[in-house]
Amino acid sequence: MIKFAKIEDAEREVVKWQGDPSSIQHLGDRGNSVFSFLNSAGQPQILRFTDPDFRSYDEVAAELGFVSRLKAADVSVARALPDRDGQLLSRSRCSSGELICSSIEFAQGLEVQIGSSHWNVEFFHEWGRNLAQIHRASSLFNSEGPPEKRWQWDEEILIARAEHLIPVDDTKSREEFREVLDRCRSLPRETSNFGLIHADHAPQNFRYEPNQSRVTAFDFGNCCYHWFLSDLAISLSTIRRKENREVIKDGILDGYSTVRTLPNGYEDLLDLFIRLRVVYVYLSRLHLWAVDRTSEQQAELVALKSLVHAKAGWNLPDQARET
Repeated sequence: MIKFAKIEDAEREVVKWQGDPSSIQHLGDRGNSVFSFLNSAGQPQILRFTDPDFRSYDEVAAELGFVSRLKAADVSVARALPDRDGQLLSRSRCSSGELICSSIEFAQGLEVQIGSSHWNVEFFHEWGRNLAQIHRASSLFNSEGPPEKRWQWDEEILIARAEHLIPVDDTKSREEFREVLDRCRSLPRETSNFGLIHADHAPQNFRYEPNQSRVTAFDFGNCCYHWFLSDLAISLSTIRRKENREVIKDGILDGYSTVRTLPNGYEDLLDLFIRLRVVYVYLSRLHLWAVDRTSEQQAELVALKSLVHAKAGWNLPDQARET
């Protein structure tokens, strides 16, 4: 069970970044506890708390290091901000126990959602282009020196604990997990197709500035060593239920292709990586809701399990399209 911070923890820690404790707002708890605050210049900034049992101190440091390298490579990302002592992260004694505290630049722009006037081909294009820019920089980092201390995709805590997380009687989910894992492990790894990825590049984790046609990515908390196409598949997995999903997909792929060339056979690989993503999301909810599930959480678990059983890639079963 992941430990989270409370607002009084944020009020205490925010002074390290010369923030106003009275301006703290709780934005949510998932992999991290996330708060916003106003800094000494009156500008919004992000304060984040991470459970070291979920992501270690070295792993969080490596995440922030990766983001810093991307920013230095002129990739549009929200950078990590040092505290008054020049540190990017620190250990914080919080009400739930020790957590890792860090602060991130507030990404300028809009969170574009379906129905917005900006939910259009130009936006989809920039979505794909920003992701490709991350991958282009990451592929260069592979040959520039010591790698960041992030995990390989199949060492991630949820993947590593999958056999424990999936209920013993859920035979179909166990079979799908093993099949997808084996197929992925058989794929070639090269500096051009494998490296550090964002691992959750979707509208909730980036902002869009229409006047500048610019996407700024943030929340690299899941970044790991993986195939770059998996990152693209994760983006596509978030729009499979949209009515104009093929238009969105084409826009994202077109934008991506302006920066990086898609490899031969990419459609089949995207399908495989979407299946892996479905399993991963199922595992994440099993982990997050290990105890005291609400009826809504239980219903979501049932729906996710049905997608795992259906081996759902890009094409969803009919019942999943209706939910």
